[in-house]
Amino acid sequence: MNRRDEYLAPIPETERKDMILAYHAQLNSADEETRLKAAKAWAKWECVISLPILYPQIFTALLT
Repeated sequence: MNRRDEYLAPIPETERKDMILAYHAQLNSADEETRLKAAKAWAKWECVISLPILYPQIFTALLT
C-alpha cells in the first residue's frame, strides 16, 4: 500500500468525491476507533505532503 492509498483507506469509496467533507465526517464520528484511524491517516498524509517542501533534508533521511 502506498502513501496515497493509506490516505484514502479510512474513507469509503462512495465518499471520496469530497475528501475534506469525508474526513470531517470520520474525524467527528461517534466511534473512537473511526476517529483515531482517520486522524492517523490524515496526520501521516500531512507529513507526506509537507515535509519535502519544509524540510527536504529530513524527508530524504526518512526515506533512506
